[in-house]
Amino acid sequence: MRTYWDSSALLNALASKTVYDRLDAGENVTRSHGYVEVFSHLSGRGLPVKEGTRQRVSSADAARMIVSLSKRFSVRDLTLAETLSTIEAAKKNGVQGARIHD
Repeated sequence: MRTYWDSSALLNALASKTVYDRLDAGENVTRSHGYVEVFSHLSGRGLPVKEGTRQRVSSADAARMIVSLSKRFSVRDLTLAETLSTIEAAKKNGVQGARIHD
């Protein structure tokens, strides 16, 4: 089974061994922008920790974490034509707001 991981799921994989272990099943797909979002989050706000706190992460460590994580994923970015087609389909089906993201 192919599973899409958005940036929040990528962060959860870095923060939780239980979530990270889910990478062993099936094919894992993300988009390239997800890595940028995770880098921004890690190097800014830090890595979420179970107790609700955050662990500070240097830019260098954030980059290493993402490079390591990326080895477990394939990347699938939509073309402009695919993006526009999806937007048209969303409009046609009444989909709006956060239901059409990532």
